[in-house]
Amino acid sequence: MSLMTRPPERAPQNEAHWHRGSAGDPGRPRQTILVVDDDPDVRRLTGRVLERLGFRLFVAADGHEALEIYRARGGEIDLILSDMAMPRMSGGELYRAVRDGGDREMKFLMMSGNPSRGQGGWDQLDSGVPFLAKPWTLDELREPLQTLLAAADTTPRQSGVADA
Repeated sequence: MSLMTRPPERAPQNEAHWHRGSAGDPGRPRQTILVVDDDPDVRRLTGRVLERLGFRLFVAADGHEALEIYRARGGEIDLILSDMAMPRMSGGELYRAVRDGGDREMKFLMMSGNPSRGQGGWDQLDSGVPFLAKPWTLDELREPLQTLLAAADTTPRQSGVADA
């Protein structure tokens, strides 16, 4: 796995990195996923799995860091895969910030290891936002990604990202 650190002038605090996947169809541009989870082991494992599936990645340790990456690089991101319960900004708050910022087309896949919907900003989500329970299997992760990104392939996304 190769790892490129984001340029210092644009890097959010903490450990946001850009990973380049090595797999995938060389004739087709790889899609990019922003992975958001406060657990470093989950970020690493998810990153490895997605890279092997051929995706390019941005990773963030919480919703606040993810929002910084989204504002700087949103036009490059095809989907946000986010944990729900995180410090500083939950997955639900991240979802709402992107939607309230004008991007109604960004694809989201939310995940959580906590079956209780009492924390994490569940009330911030629109109905029908896909959810993945942790721990997940490869097939459980791949299926919603394929569905969501196939829909993204057929409808070009107009980024609602404002210059920050």
